[in-house]
Order: sequence, then structure tokens, then C-alpha cells
Amino acid sequence: MHDGKSIGLMAGTLIEGVESKKLVGVDAESGVIRDLSPKQWASAGRVVWMPNSTALVLIAMENANESAGQVWRVKYPSGDASRITSDVNGYDDTSLGITADGLTILAVTEQRFSRIETVPASGDSSRPFRISTSDANQDGLDGFTFTPDGRIVFSSFEGGQTDLWIMNADGTARHRLTSDTHVEIDPVVSPDGRTVIFRSNRPDGVAVLRLWKMNLDGTNPVQMAMRA
Repeated sequence: MHDGKSIGLMAGTLIEGVESKKLVGVDAESGVIRDLSPKQWASAGRVVWMPNSTALVLIAMENANESAGQVWRVKYPSGDASRITSDVNGYDDTSLGITADGLTILAVTEQRFSRIETVPASGDSSRPFRISTSDANQDGLDGFTFTPDGRIVFSSFEGGQTDLWIMNADGTARHRLTSDTHVEIDPVVSPDGRTVIFRSNRPDGVAVLRLWKMNLDGTNPVQMAMRA
């Protein structure tokens, strides 16, 4: 608490191989730990008490498919949790502060930029050719690969979700292969060019990533690894 009697922090739990975070309070004198909220998060960082000790503020990701943490408020002592921000870029989970009057929360915006470029096989890096449409889409940040016919299958955060896309080597004919709230990353195309192997947190959206396969056009997704 703000009076120094209780420390708020995130504790990790592991259930059937899936890790989650919960908010706990540690008594500064006795060391006794107790839950401050029934809410579970996929990951979390810094926790700060409000000056009047009626709530705690933290940076956390509710689901594993989110790209970055958001600012949350947890009421004390009820433990009711609500998200304050819903920004695409998210916030750094180690930087968080509150002004002395409790009216302003300080946080650091976290942005990730990535693009796909090609250079001649000769190694002449002075002639890069940019084929990504926007650095904010984070194209290729979570994997990309060539198909046997020279197209590129790649991850992208376009539209605020991590999906797999395909495009020609010059950036044309760009279109989605997956479109859902789950994470699809690290694509590999089979030698015959018919199948894409990738990792995803389908079907339950938890932090565990499993192997999946689908046709090159995105149809017929099938889970390959049944256990984490």
C-alpha cells in the first residue's frame, strides 16, 4: 500500500504447462502473501499503488495473442479489474508511475517496427528493395519464408492481429492466409509448395504455441502437435 504496509506484485502460476500471472499483496512485516484479484493475465510487469490505496495500476497482457501490455486498474479491496488503455502499440511493462495526487498515470509507449526488404544475392546492400507497405505492420517480425515459386509467406500485425500473409516477391498480390484472434507465426513452406507449417496458440488462445499446417491458400488448418 501507499503507507508501506503491503507490496503489490505479480506472481506466476503454472497450470497444465500454461503460465499465467495474478496480482498478489505481500505484507511488508510478516511476508504473508494473499491474492488481491481473481483476474488472471497472460503476462504482466510493473505494479504501482494509487496514492489513496483504493486501487493498484499495472501493465499487463490479458491474452497471449496481444502484441504488448496495456494499463490496467485493480480496485482494492474488491479486486475488480478493468483495462484503462486499448492501444495497438501497448506500453513498456517496466515503466509505470502515478503522480502524487493520483490524477495522472505515467507510462512509456512501446512500438515495434519491421519491414521486409530484398537485396541482390551478390551482397550489394546498397540496393535494397522495400516490399512492405508499412513499418507499423511489423511484416516478417515473427517469421517469413519463400515458396518454391518465389512468393513470400510472412507474419504481419496489420489490422491489430498477428496473422500469416502471402505476397509476390515484389510486394504485389498481398493477401491474408489467416484471420482470427489467435497468433500465427514462424511459417515454413513444404518443398512441394502445397503446405504451410506454422506455430499458433490455437484453439484456446493460451500462451502455449503448437504446430499447425494448412494449405498454401490458407484453407484446411490442422493441428499437428496435440500436446505442448
